[in-house]
Amino acid sequence: GRSERVEILSRYLVQNLRRNGGILDEVRFVVYQAATMDLQFLSELLAANPEYRVPSVTGRRLAKFYCPGIVDEPDTVFLKIDDDMVYIAPGAIPALVRQARLDNVSFVSANVVNHAILSSVHDEHGAVRHMLPGDSCDEGQSAGDDVEREDGPNHTVEGDLPTLQCTSEDPGNCSYNLARRCQRPRWVEVVDHPALATIRRHAQSDCVWKRWDCGVWMHESLLSRLWDGTVDTYNFGEYGFHTDGLGGERPDKPGILQPFPWSRWSINFFAFRKWALEGVDQANLAQDDESELSYLQVDRLGNIPAVAVGLALVAHLSYSTQEDGVLGNSSLLER
Repeated sequence: GRSERVEILSRYLVQNLRRNGGILDEVRFVVYQAATMDLQFLSELLAANPEYRVPSVTGRRLAKFYCPGIVDEPDTVFLKIDDDMVYIAPGAIPALVRQARLDNVSFVSANVVNHAILSSVHDEHGAVRHMLPGDSCDEGQSAGDDVEREDGPNHTVEGDLPTLQCTSEDPGNCSYNLARRCQRPRWVEVVDHPALATIRRHAQSDCVWKRWDCGVWMHESLLSRLWDGTVDTYNFGEYGFHTDGLGGERPDKPGILQPFPWSRWSINFFAFRKWALEGVDQANLAQDDESELSYLQVDRLGNIPAVAVGLALVAHLSYSTQEDGVLGNSSLLER
């Protein structure tokens, strides 16, 4: 993993180790496209934590994460965690594991903030605050700076905010002009202002999968609720990814599943047991583990549900489509 991200993730993993009162017995790193500095940092983590291992893996590309060297015990619950998880709530991992131990679910996702599908669920439950980049700049601000402010990490304003621009051809097609803002603006909660964008429940939508500003919005909303103690609004109980079905048959390829736009869910942080991989398509797993596990394998298993657990709240820094914008226009990683 990328060292600047793994450094954050590792703090949460160590907290959840069995020796510290958690339930994690072992952390297995799969090295994939790592730089020299990342490998050096990983070596330091391995030396400091006897529960950390880098086992031998087999298979091609993304299939390495699920090979027998990693997923090797039928009665064990495995957690696949991306390296850019920057927040794990207390109790999140136990909640995830409890659900994954049931035989009536196949894959169990955490309640991920900045998630292509779950962000719309958060919005529908009123968890996503209406926020925009404000006037004050946030150059290198630390988390401690937020706490010391009397108004908390954000404040409600109606003043100088990004301008809304609409096309003359389609007055309903509007977006905010963020170009004139300072490089790393401090986000604020606003009233009586149009939303930054419509959050759509779609595997690869503009908001939140594609747009960096939507990613920052999701994080700033979470941080504001962590600060004022209202983070429970993110708890939706249990969400079934395929309650409305998986999809239909592709018209051009009979017998091939064409998923609904919301059937493919991001596998940033999820739990499963070894039996859930029975019959998996290794070739597709290597090329696109997300499509293989999030809906194709679910269909292959007879539609044993894939769900998300509201209590297992975590935060995902960015998709690759968001990464440059999130890092260049916010201080989220530093904070």
